[in-house]
Amino acid sequence: MECDITSTESVRRLVDRVKKEHGLVNLLVNNAGVSTNMLGRIPTPRDTADIRHLQRALLPGSRADFGAAFEINTTAAYYTTIHR
Repeated sequence: MECDITSTESVRRLVDRVKKEHGLVNLLVNNAGVSTNMLGRIPTPRDTADIRHLQRALLPGSRADFGAAFEINTTAAYYTTIHR
């Protein structure tokens, strides 16, 4: 089933459908993920001996890109999980 987890109405429709078709949900695996500030290769501990290497890997992208990814990956996933 598809759902736009950034939309409360979309989540509500999904919850209603699941309840109707399956009843009570005993286990939820909530998987959402986007990366709008696409990282290259994730640094290893060996790479992080120089903070500049870590900064070059983690700083690309804007704060808005990071905020959009956080909204979906954390905030929207949280609210999807608590709907009943």
